[in-house]
Amino acid sequence: MCIRDRKGESKTQGNWGEVVLERALEESGLRKGHEFELQVSVTEDSRRYQPDAIVRLPDNKDVIIDAKVSLKAYEQYCSSDDEAVRDRLLREHVQSLRGHIKGLSEKAYQSLEEIRTLDFVLMFVPVEGAFLLALEREPSLFREAFDRNIMLVSPATLMVTLRTIHNIWRYEYQNQNAREIARRGGELHDKFVGFVESVEEIGRHLGRSQKAYDDAHKRLSSGRGNLINQVHMLRKLGADGKKKLAPSLIESASDTDSESD
Repeated sequence: MCIRDRKGESKTQGNWGEVVLERALEESGLRKGHEFELQVSVTEDSRRYQPDAIVRLPDNKDVIIDAKVSLKAYEQYCSSDDEAVRDRLLREHVQSLRGHIKGLSEKAYQSLEEIRTLDFVLMFVPVEGAFLLALEREPSLFREAFDRNIMLVSPATLMVTLRTIHNIWRYEYQNQNAREIARRGGELHDKFVGFVESVEEIGRHLGRSQKAYDDAHKRLSSGRGNLINQVHMLRKLGADGKKKLAPSLIESASDTDSESD
């Protein structure tokens, strides 16, 4: 149950856990800087905390993921052929995980004011074989962690968890879009109603303008002594002017003057 790379070396040294964690986050569909952050530093009571990853959830909630598990004993277990030595190293591997559970619990990430975490922290064991071997040797380990508000996850279970969070965000964004569509639809409806009211108001003003025009035109060219006829008579009497009224206007005004007799 030992996981080795192509060169036959177990992948448990250095920052392998952080590398696997970052890869899982990226492959889950979550976006760095949006749905998750890496190596966020938080200082509280002069103590510095740096969780390996913070995964954001809707409603201002966070999930802390810790990937600083030491798998040195597991690596030595995989490299040894001596059964007695392997048995001892397996016990040390379980004890190492148990110690990390205790230490992670004491950090109490869920109580930090700057982190809006849920009541539990994900403790990531980056090698599937190391995770399964420890639980096979000590089945109560998972329960011990859970009682301390810590969830043990392997690459497989972590990916399921991250995919679930990704789907939660997808539904959240869909709901946000629906709310935005409803908001914009309401604004568009109100703008349209206002536009219709403005058009009707323009129509009323045009109606009043048309009536005012008709009244003015009647005074100008209709009835006895209308203005056009009077101005035409002035012209006939010798009033000098450079411009002349259109013959059609004079004829129309003369007709209405005659009709009024």
